[in-house]
Amino acid sequence: MEVIWARGAVSVRDVLGALKMKKKVAYTTAMTVMNRLVDKRILVRKPDKNAFEYRAAKSKEAFHADASKHVIDTLIAECGDVAIVQFMDRIGKVDPELKARLKKLIDS
Repeated sequence: MEVIWARGAVSVRDVLGALKMKKKVAYTTAMTVMNRLVDKRILVRKPDKNAFEYRAAKSKEAFHADASKHVIDTLIAECGDVAIVQFMDRIGKVDPELKARLKKLIDS
């Protein structure tokens, strides 16, 4: 996803080229993962010449916000008050400047 967010529109080969710097991944493996992300509506795909062009369905920030909401909702659903108490405890220990910035984000 970092490669896709950084580059915008990519092919499977583009992603492979970026990943080969870190580790070797087979073309079919990368294509399978990217197609699964299309199925999950994390990526969008459209034909482009002899291949497909993939783009992120959401910005990195929107993706992280949705993922965080999902994790928090799941924790609250499964752990109830215990999860909420832990969140409140952690928020109480956050640096005051960070708290002020977070409050601005919540208000917007």
